[in-house]
Amino acid sequence: MRFRPEASEVSKLALDCPKGCAYCCLCPPGLLDGEVEAIVGACEDSALTLGKDRMGDSERAVQVQGDRGACSFLDDRRCKVYKSRPHFCRQYPVMVYSGWRIQLSAIRSCRGLVDMPKGTSKSAKARPLMDLFKTEVEALGEAYFAKTLEETRSCFEEIKDDKGFYASPEDIQRVAMRAANAVGDARAIARTIGLDAIDEAKARTSILSFFWEDIEPAFTCPDIIDLPVYNRPDHGWEIFRVVGGHEMSAYTLLENGKMTYKLSRPVSDLRLRPMEPSARAELRKYLELAFKRDVFYGSVAREAIVGKVTMNEMAVEMAAGIATDIWWRAGLLSVFGAMVHPGKGPSATGPLDARTAKEAVIFMDADLLDSYALGAII
Repeated sequence: MRFRPEASEVSKLALDCPKGCAYCCLCPPGLLDGEVEAIVGACEDSALTLGKDRMGDSERAVQVQGDRGACSFLDDRRCKVYKSRPHFCRQYPVMVYSGWRIQLSAIRSCRGLVDMPKGTSKSAKARPLMDLFKTEVEALGEAYFAKTLEETRSCFEEIKDDKGFYASPEDIQRVAMRAANAVGDARAIARTIGLDAIDEAKARTSILSFFWEDIEPAFTCPDIIDLPVYNRPDHGWEIFRVVGGHEMSAYTLLENGKMTYKLSRPVSDLRLRPMEPSARAELRKYLELAFKRDVFYGSVAREAIVGKVTMNEMAVEMAAGIATDIWWRAGLLSVFGAMVHPGKGPSATGPLDARTAKEAVIFMDADLLDSYALGAII
């Protein structure tokens, strides 16, 4: 492969799919030329599963079950067209972002991610993520990536001309890292965005109130398919939704699109909870990774253009908001702890532990990588 993307995040990772997971099948793929024919040949009832995408832009989209469930080719957590599955499915969990360069990221919501096996212990099942990307390049062709990169790079060249607006990737990372280091410390986050912080408890209330307008919409989407999905350790799919503005309800989503109500808790119970040092370390490590991704820089650039502020100003607010969001999600999972770790859930009242912080990363990363950005997610 002559094409060389920036791949530091994925170079030492592999995929070893856990049996019965199928989380990636909640992202029905678009199809390339030739893939429709291959799928039709592999599945007799394929005509019933293909049609327009949700935006009406394509006639070759895979439909989901019940308008909100899993891919129509999924049956009892197994793919009916696995040997002819689309390139997107073969590439998962590699996310390809084209900005001023092509960069690969690993979707941390996938429970099949493992460190690259070494030596004689290498598992035949674990596939290096770089191999998955090579499959993507073979499907799309190097010329496709070159053309996309040419288009996206020109966007970043244009914003460089505005010296009062523009900030380099290194500058944005440096600004964002303040929020990463402050996660779990509400007074520190409050200071980064100019809020008064008399004490830690009041600061937690203040920053959550400040960012709630950014966090809440993800959990109030009118279309169920747009709500965040938490892939539980037992591979159940959990959906959380704010109902009536004051109650958070949890549902189990089945592959056929049916939902089973589990329980509800007042939104007021979902606070920014104190963290154990190990939990802070887990979230800090993740945020440092997230803020070094090119797609974060692209998101800052896009939102700064829309908001008509400088990139540095936008980076401060976005990074603090993301740190607050994942901290809040950790508390959400802890309150609903019986579903996070069936039979041995974390305390719903004590400090957040490292295990719950790791689950919050799984709950958050797919949504964060799907952010609108200057550039293109391929």
